[in-house]
Amino acid sequence: MVLPSGQTAVGTVSDKQTFGGRSSVRLTGGFTWSTPVPKQDFANPAGVVYANVLAATAAHIGEVPPIELGIPEILPEHFVRVAGPASQVFGVRPWYVGLDGVIRIGVRVPAVMPTDLVVTDYGMLTRILSATSESIIEPGTVIVDLNFDAPMYVVESDQTFGSEGSAASLRLSSEPPSGLTDGDAVARAIGEMVRAVVRAELLRAQHMTVAITNPDGTLQLAAKASSEVPNVLPVDWYSAPGYRAEIGLGTKALVVLDETGVPRAIAFDDDKPPQSITIDALTTVEVGGSNALAKMDGMAAVFAAVATAVGAAGPTGPAAKTALELALGITPGGSALSPAGLLAQLATLKTKGG
Repeated sequence: MVLPSGQTAVGTVSDKQTFGGRSSVRLTGGFTWSTPVPKQDFANPAGVVYANVLAATAAHIGEVPPIELGIPEILPEHFVRVAGPASQVFGVRPWYVGLDGVIRIGVRVPAVMPTDLVVTDYGMLTRILSATSESIIEPGTVIVDLNFDAPMYVVESDQTFGSEGSAASLRLSSEPPSGLTDGDAVARAIGEMVRAVVRAELLRAQHMTVAITNPDGTLQLAAKASSEVPNVLPVDWYSAPGYRAEIGLGTKALVVLDETGVPRAIAFDDDKPPQSITIDALTTVEVGGSNALAKMDGMAAVFAAVATAVGAAGPTGPAAKTALELALGITPGGSALSPAGLLAQLATLKTKGG
């Protein structure tokens, strides 16, 4: 659309009415952003670039990608766009549609008042300014008038253009517009109320750091400085039955609340090995599958020492028995088996353990 002032506005005709041989149309900028889009997952180990989410969504509805006015935003490494209106990717961020029809993500830059603007009326209680201008008066426009003690800002603009000229109804404020519509502001207020009641941050798994390990195996965990949750102590942790580890300080832990509201550590990162591991079973502990080559650090030296002792004292000597008992974790002299029986056990362990 081209106005008498020479300004152009790009949008979609969202409504048209005809009466008495005359037609009236409503031009809506960004109208196609109400188009439903399917769900889509975005992933990047370095963090999902928000501009890529915007571009992918814009391509799906045939729109020009929105422009980020501030520093380009980096989202977490996983971001899911749920199915729904395309505009949902804006979230609670302030945004607006430029006269070129392109979405801007960010707060509006104040605009200069058109030179041909003429004030015709002003409601002091409603702060509604009636005016005429052949130019489009955008929200964010600074209104300067001798009747005002200070400059005022247009936060909403309702303007019509016709053969008789233009008429504008402008809602003013002493503060510049935030970029949020009334609907956005209400939605944000409701969301903050729900978050305050539900405490959604406590329903999410939290990344914490092991600060202290207690003698009973429980952990004292420290939350991130920026986290909404406090440090927790002591915390027990879940693992496979028969498996226990001495978790090292500084290890990252994933913590959730169980059904009773008690925090539990359910997983640890792989970057920091534990100090020690204990594996217990009623019958057999097997490391590696039947066709796998299992390697246990230090075991080769144990078997070499046993082989040396057995070779020096013979398979039935007391030195060999003591070496075999030590290799099997038995107190020297604590087994009724002969060295041959202990050697058979060790051979079985070697076959299964590496």
